[in-house]
Amino acid sequence: MKKVLIIGNLASPLIRDRVLLSKRTGYNVLVLDFYNVSVKSIDGVRIKTFVNNRVLIKLLAPFLLIYYIAVYKPNVIHVHWALQDFNSFVLIWLKNVIVSTMGSDIMPEVKHDFIRVFFLKLLLKKSKYVTSKSLYMKKVLLEHYDISDKKIKILKWGLDKIFFKEYKKENFLNLNISRHKKIFLCLRAMQPLYRKQEILDAFIKYKKVSGSTSVLIVSKFSADKKYLAKIEETISKSDCRNDIFLIDTVEHHQIPRLLNYVDYIVMFPVSDGMPQSLYESMVFGKFLIVPELDHYKEILIHKKNAYFADELTLVDAFNFAEYKSDKIIYERFNKKYAKYFLTQDKQIMILKYLYDQFK
Repeated sequence: MKKVLIIGNLASPLIRDRVLLSKRTGYNVLVLDFYNVSVKSIDGVRIKTFVNNRVLIKLLAPFLLIYYIAVYKPNVIHVHWALQDFNSFVLIWLKNVIVSTMGSDIMPEVKHDFIRVFFLKLLLKKSKYVTSKSLYMKKVLLEHYDISDKKIKILKWGLDKIFFKEYKKENFLNLNISRHKKIFLCLRAMQPLYRKQEILDAFIKYKKVSGSTSVLIVSKFSADKKYLAKIEETISKSDCRNDIFLIDTVEHHQIPRLLNYVDYIVMFPVSDGMPQSLYESMVFGKFLIVPELDHYKEILIHKKNAYFADELTLVDAFNFAEYKSDKIIYERFNKKYAKYFLTQDKQIMILKYLYDQFK
């Protein structure tokens, strides 16, 4: 049986999900996780984790990689996240490497130091294939990294089947929110990049000028401590503090229940890839408030299934979502898109085709 060696951070539920997709191609899978030591197994997939010391593992990783390539003899090496640092020195000499990029490693707005960018460009240039989740990210690869069009493949990855099940609406978080109140959910990391402060300020202003009874739930996922402290201070000083809820990280398998519970999704990053949370929101037919990013326009339509907001119109976006959006239209549109494009079966066919290009 053919074999694939995966390099990825299994602390991420998205990477764990992608590992299982690789397994479903029929290939034997071995995962090298140089980032995390807590995940020991995933549904029978072989995993190798190493010392929990960031500096030491960066130095040792290239040598460990050489060892496992020699012993395992993979037909394909699949790298998740292009910022591989010293591993790139090994990977650039190999002809069976696929690199799956993320917005956090290739988007021009995300700043990395010179050495990391050097390794990044080197790896992208030398790999056999590079995958991206959107046409816009493909354009970034073409224009900013001068990657050949033929080697860039669109791979959306799709969503786990748990997102396509039917769920009953429930008070999932036990926040004692009245049933008649509309709920806005602000996902993504608690980092300045995702502009949760701007979302919070706009919501507070919206409540003041509209008299809305709606509430806002904000995730503290991957919090920057100073940024979170600023958010908490803003909430505590607000007149509508009882309608704003900070929640801890929700386990990935619980996301469907959370999305089924809320009414609208708000995400306002400075820059982005094609986030999985956007796909997940569409499966549940949610109306989205988002910035006007080119790749979002590939699947979202202003005032139909989303509102493209900027700093000046973010307050209006809350008002449109609650009072002017047509639930029948946006729910049907988003669910239909998700059912057609985001099932994993179609994505597995693309992934297997890429793997099969190698002997």
